[in-house]
Amino acid sequence: MDSPEYDPYPCIGICTTDPETGCCLGCGRPPLPAPEASVPPLPAPPAAGQDETPA
Repeated sequence: MDSPEYDPYPCIGICTTDPETGCCLGCGRPPLPAPEASVPPLPAPPAAGQDETPA
């Protein structure tokens, strides 16, 4: 019989971030690292008044 893995940060359904530490106030989980961008960002839309098609 497999035993469940121990979770040092059991979620209790109160997901609110502490503004000073970034940790969850409900379970104490530290913030996740920022993910690496795997897809390049989309180009900005044309400014108002500019034609969308090239001349």
